[in-house]
Amino acid sequence: MSGQDLEELLIDAIEAYNRYRGAEAQCRLEKVEDNEAIVRFEGSFCLTCGVIDWVEDLIYILKGLGVEAKISSVEYHVDEGYLVARIVFTSVRV
Repeated sequence: MSGQDLEELLIDAIEAYNRYRGAEAQCRLEKVEDNEAIVRFEGSFCLTCGVIDWVEDLIYILKGLGVEAKISSVEYHVDEGYLVARIVFTSVRV
């Protein structure tokens, strides 16, 4: 699968994420490079309330599209109201 196809799947996943979780958090694609993506999540932060679930929800949507992925790292910018997640694609079954 080409990088462009993977990026299109990721955009589809982000659109679904924002449609269903938009009241709490929004995400957008910052960059795709080789087998990883950088995604920005914005919303109301409460670090003790499971903000990492925001990223895991996107991973779950990707899995439904045939893309296996895992979280590589998360940078928290709480004062600014966003976090940036690096997501690594481990396999694609499409």
